[in-house]
Amino acid sequence: MNIPTNATSHFMPENMVHYLKMPNIIGDVLNNIIWKQYAGFYSKLDYVISPTQTAADLLTKNKLRTDLEVISNGIDLKKYKKKLTPESAKKKLSLPEKPLILFVGRLDKEKNIDVLLNALSELDSKLDYHVVVAGKGKELDSLIQQAQELHLSTRVTFTGYVPDEKLLLF
Repeated sequence: MNIPTNATSHFMPENMVHYLKMPNIIGDVLNNIIWKQYAGFYSKLDYVISPTQTAADLLTKNKLRTDLEVISNGIDLKKYKKKLTPESAKKKLSLPEKPLILFVGRLDKEKNIDVLLNALSELDSKLDYHVVVAGKGKELDSLIQQAQELHLSTRVTFTGYVPDEKLLLF
């Protein structure tokens, strides 16, 4: 029918396969098979959009054979202009008066928040900071447990899901 076909690519097999709990060698083979099928399907399209350069590079590496462009999903930065001073926002959110490290997003394995927690455990204990992890996901309970095991409980606040109007306080 000569109608151009376009798609946005938001999928990476690695983000799914690790949930299957199988030996790494089988997971690697499965990732390769899925990438081949995925890139093959997308190669039949006229145009593919990727939200990040990293995702675009993975598609290219896995033999995508069609036009590809990176277009970020983006955010409206005007929404995130501070309406409160950092001190008053911390008070309103019941956070300590310390420099903050903030993560906002899904708490799933592919986000690697466990790596952040491990890195924090290596920092000098004299450093004065607090970490806020805002979001929900399958890894929340294990991340809370990891923070406790690494003796970070007093330095990390897990807020759960934060609605936009509260998120704007950060």
